[in-house]
Amino acid sequence: MASAVDQLPDRPQETQARQIPWPALLWFGVLLAAAFFPVLKHLVEQWNVDEDVGHGYFFPLVAGFIAWQRRDELLAIECKPAWWGLGVMAWAALQGWVGALGAELFLQRTAFLIALAGLLLVVGGTRLVLALAFPLLLLPFMIPLPAVLYNQITFPLQLFASQVAEVCLGLVGIPVLRDGNVLELASQKLSVVEACSDIRSLLSLSFLSLV
Repeated sequence: MASAVDQLPDRPQETQARQIPWPALLWFGVLLAAAFFPVLKHLVEQWNVDEDVGHGYFFPLVAGFIAWQRRDELLAIECKPAWWGLGVMAWAALQGWVGALGAELFLQRTAFLIALAGLLLVVGGTRLVLALAFPLLLLPFMIPLPAVLYNQITFPLQLFASQVAEVCLGLVGIPVLRDGNVLELASQKLSVVEACSDIRSLLSLSFLSLV
């Protein structure tokens, strides 16, 4: 004879992990992309015309591929929405608004990444963000550095390249006079421009080494 406990209806397992709400994540992701569409459009246009950031197309693709490789781990995550992610999204909205007022593209573009992290927190929780931490940390590489910071980095590198060129020319017996990043030879004048600073190669190789 079956006991009373055996006759009770099966209870749902409380410890069963809640899957990622993909429809909600997709819906709010589309809304986020629509809200930042002008910013993202200008970013893609800069990738097209600026040779220093032409490799920007690869960064989101590689980050997405790494996230896809971890799909089994992501599907096994117990999603617990972290509502403090709304504060992160509010911060991103404020930063984007300030960037729009000051015509500062770097603030607007990084605000999109902050809003994306906030969205993942609200929909999937901290465990989802931690599982996607590495792909998310690769995405800032697709955003060009602000002009002020870029010039602060490239000009010392230009001077360093000029000094190295001056020493090398002197070693092979070619007279040269250096004035800043300008090399004056007997027959011509050479300028070490920003492209010679290797900042483009530095960013690309840093990304590849992380991957």
